[in-house]
Amino acid sequence: MRRNRRNYITSAKTSARRTIVSYAIGLIILLGSIVMANATVKTKVSTLQSTIAERQRVLARCEDELVRQSALWAKKTTPEGLERQLRRHSLAMRSRKPLQIVRMRANGQPVPGQLSVAKARQREERMTASYNSPLRRR
Repeated sequence: MRRNRRNYITSAKTSARRTIVSYAIGLIILLGSIVMANATVKTKVSTLQSTIAERQRVLARCEDELVRQSALWAKKTTPEGLERQLRRHSLAMRSRKPLQIVRMRANGQPVPGQLSVAKARQREERMTASYNSPLRRR
């Protein structure tokens, strides 16, 4: 059966109730959304905190390992450590003599006034002189 909508009268009380109920439902939905978002954010934050804590532990372990390896390297690169390793591997090597050391500048040129550079130049002149000698040209 069809209603007669023209005769249907809405009271002010009913209209106010509907408005209040719709606002209440909207408020409940809004609060529920806020609670869900808060729970999601808390979960994400706790996951990130545990990840950061784990990475900090790994970093601390790596820093400790770096300190240990640096100390080991410093110990092995001392003259005594090098000699010990040479003996261990049965290598007959000796330390360089002061005349064998050539100090270089940043541009690749040797620092002037070194005996090793003067000796090397004399050796080079002797070698080139023997190749350029007139007896050799035959």
